[in-house]
Amino acid sequence: MRLSNALFVVTLALLLVLVGAASSEQFDSRTFGLWELGVLRTVVPDDQDNHSKSSSISQQEQKELRDDLDSAIRELMARHRIPSLTVGLLDNGKVTLQKAYGHDPLYTFGQNNSSNPYLLGAVSQVLTGYGILLLKGEGRLSLSDPVSKFLPNLPEAWRSITIEELLAHRSGLPDFPPDAKSFSAAVEATAGKPVRFAPGGGRFSAYSDYDILGQVIERLTGRSYFKFMEAEVFKRLKLSLTGDPTLLLFRYAPPEDVRTTGEANLTRNMGQVASNTLSGRRTDSDARVDMIRLMTRGIPEYSIPSKGLVGNAGDMLKIAAAIGSGSLPGIPDGRGYLQLAPGWLACHAGNEVLLTAHGMAGGGFLAVVDVIPTQKTGLVLLGKLEPGSEIFDLREENEEILDKVLAFPVSEMTCAGQPTSDEDAPEN
Repeated sequence: MRLSNALFVVTLALLLVLVGAASSEQFDSRTFGLWELGVLRTVVPDDQDNHSKSSSISQQEQKELRDDLDSAIRELMARHRIPSLTVGLLDNGKVTLQKAYGHDPLYTFGQNNSSNPYLLGAVSQVLTGYGILLLKGEGRLSLSDPVSKFLPNLPEAWRSITIEELLAHRSGLPDFPPDAKSFSAAVEATAGKPVRFAPGGGRFSAYSDYDILGQVIERLTGRSYFKFMEAEVFKRLKLSLTGDPTLLLFRYAPPEDVRTTGEANLTRNMGQVASNTLSGRRTDSDARVDMIRLMTRGIPEYSIPSKGLVGNAGDMLKIAAAIGSGSLPGIPDGRGYLQLAPGWLACHAGNEVLLTAHGMAGGGFLAVVDVIPTQKTGLVLLGKLEPGSEIFDLREENEEILDKVLAFPVSEMTCAGQPTSDEDAPEN
């Protein structure tokens, strides 16, 4: 009876795979994802023989892994004056570490907590890309659709750019100017600038690609970007502390002098630009709003899809776990997701695959999310920099941890294109 049941389950699974393959939309072969790197087959194992390396490691080895990571994190924080950092580790599909380091005077009671949210920077694109693929799965858009189908008022030279080219950062568009107050103003200011390359002719991670995709979501659904993301993406992935920057309002406490006198030196209390303009008696809510504006400076609302979402380590580990398991809620074509890897930088070394997303934004926030699907492993780093700290290569630091702690063969790694935009750096 057990054998019959097993055969039935296997047969049913094969039928579902065949149906999904027949009905799924073919991805453009130009996409700089895992398919182009020739390693997609290693991400979706055909049998149970391809077990995670970590599935058989002992408790002692797990402890050594956590100790090595702890040492690497402390060295990173000391080297770059990082006052607060939250770390999450997914090992063989299970969360084995979620730990807060440091002391941040902005947070309630000053102590960092592993559930505290941080600005995600360019990691926001992973979530926006997920939303676009949900709409594709519902048949509401095609990856080959020109963006002009949804945004007909874009400049003539942009209208043939496809949804897939935006997702894969192959549009050739320049970034929008940081001082543009609205999407229309950003488009107008950029329309006359030369493109980096013809659509599909290269890869460059411009924030503007995902700013435009955020507008596509709003135009197609008739909902605001946030309402769509909350209902369709965050809810499906069970992300409890991911959303717009107002989430920081519930985690950050206003400085004591704001509460008592209504005057604050935000350089001292926030590690940000001085603000001595507060006067009169102000409420806690008023003070927190001021903080959010300063912490997220340089990120207009239309750019939140590309660099302005907020999230915590636990939620980012849920995303890593979903990718590692191959179970992506609302996206039946897991192979197609990994093929395009929207918002991720796809890398491989031999048979090992790495999806990595990282960035810095706003008032010196940093974010890293790594996923090694073949091992069901994920690493999350979320933190905030000290004012005046030197800009450093976040990708390089991340690779050092991957190499020394997770033993990922970084020296043999090949990645699909440029990982960051020219402006993907903190403002100090």
